[in-house]
Amino acid sequence: MVEAVMLWNEPNNRSHWDFDLDPGWTIFGRMVQSAAAAVAVERPGLTRVMGGISPIDPAFITALDALGALDAVDVVAIHG
Repeated sequence: MVEAVMLWNEPNNRSHWDFDLDPGWTIFGRMVQSAAAAVAVERPGLTRVMGGISPIDPAFITALDALGALDAVDVVAIHG
């Protein structure tokens, strides 16, 4: 049984996202919104998790909030 869906992993880590292609995470923010909307259509009650951030970066969270991406998810995962 699927209890949640995580949208990407370590999106603020250069090893998992191309900062040169998407320096302000605009593409990532749109991807999160689109994916979360698709999940909501298929499974309305399924928890939507934004991929685990690493490192913990308040500026990244602030940027995604400004893009509206945080409104599309239920929780943000973190890697300690």
